[in-house]
Amino acid sequence: MKTRLNYLWTVAVLLVMLGCDKKDAPVETEAVPVPKPIVEFTFSKVINTTNPKKTDTLRTFRFQSQAKNYNHFLWEFGDGVISQDTDVVHQFQDNLIYKIRLSARNSEGFWARKEVLIDTRDPNFDPSKVGENYFVTINGILTTSHQNPKGIGDVEGSPKLTDGSKDTKFCFTWPGNSDNNVWAKFELNTPVAANTYTIISANDLPGRDLRKWRVEGSNVGSNNAADWVVLDQREDIQWPVGSVGRKNQKIFRFVNETPYKFYRLVMNRQWDDVMCQIAEWALNAPQPKK
Repeated sequence: MKTRLNYLWTVAVLLVMLGCDKKDAPVETEAVPVPKPIVEFTFSKVINTTNPKKTDTLRTFRFQSQAKNYNHFLWEFGDGVISQDTDVVHQFQDNLIYKIRLSARNSEGFWARKEVLIDTRDPNFDPSKVGENYFVTINGILTTSHQNPKGIGDVEGSPKLTDGSKDTKFCFTWPGNSDNNVWAKFELNTPVAANTYTIISANDLPGRDLRKWRVEGSNVGSNNAADWVVLDQREDIQWPVGSVGRKNQKIFRFVNETPYKFYRLVMNRQWDDVMCQIAEWALNAPQPKK
């Protein structure tokens, strides 16, 4: 009888201990899933109320993100510009169709994306044409930091850079290997707000073609870099190969509404030669004309 009571007592103690362990054990809860990102946005043109016919009316847009459930997001505007602001006003420079993309990602690596195409083309705009050449219509004085080895009066001297002929050229010895600041400066008779320029490659030796440069404006025109505003800069510009690349005109547009009396082309690098050559540099009015 005593043995049986001891057995029952032992079983009761074990049951109590098991009950205590179950009561004190942590309660497991199911993980709440992180919501996946949702991407949406709106966009609208920003109208220039002072002059609705201005170019920036066609090319300036406001983008507003409505993305949800994200840790990181990014705008890509199709022209090399990005942003992480939820509300962005962006002005496109060229007369093109751009792909706009908004991407968002959450903490678990899930992402979402929305893309739209925006047409900034002016129906009156012909990308193969440029406006009037200010070097001709306004006139002025050309000076350069370097000169043809045979002098300014040579058939390849600096005046050939702006003589209006693609059959002549300005050719000079390149001073060093890279990132030089050889400049050609044009002082206009009257300040003007230019936003287009053209460069025409010369007749031979593609290695002498200009590869890297910038265009600057100033109303002082000194040799002090602080007096100049960078309006446009280009790098690794390749000209067509073969005969097509010779005497080939490229048109470059940039955003500018400030009249400047001085403009200069700062040449940093050519492709591969001891010389550099350019047939023509022209500063042009907007096209179509406002």
